[in-house]
Amino acid sequence: MTSAHAAVDFEQLQATLADQIREVTRLSNEAKAFTEWAQSRDRLVTIWVNAAGVVIKTEIDDDAFDKLDTDELAVTITETTQAAATKVAAKVAEKTAEIQAVTGTSGLSERLRSIPGLAELGRPAAPSMAGPDAESRRRLGLTDREEW
Repeated sequence: MTSAHAAVDFEQLQATLADQIREVTRLSNEAKAFTEWAQSRDRLVTIWVNAAGVVIKTEIDDDAFDKLDTDELAVTITETTQAAATKVAAKVAEKTAEIQAVTGTSGLSERLRSIPGLAELGRPAAPSMAGPDAESRRRLGLTDREEW
């Protein structure tokens, strides 16, 4: 290969990489902008979350205070928040798959998954949806509360 061919190949590689970076940036920005919402079955609570599953807006119907006691309202808010977070996580996962397709890492991930035990390394565990004082957290010594 001549140095002229090498220069052309390098320029093509640079251009391809620049295109990939632009596409990944675009897809990543779309994923970061995602929001999702969920409404309780009784339609008294509506929750919006951002792409990270963080609550960004909460609406509680005035009737909720007449129809639910505080414990019931707390459960309704928690369940509705979890539903919204689950919905946005699915959208982010779809966008992540698109990013992997652009970067070519999806094929690598498939190969790594075939190696026993290796697929789990470096993969963050799914966050627990258990309450702060749940038995599963106590067993691990991870309770969020001290004695009240």
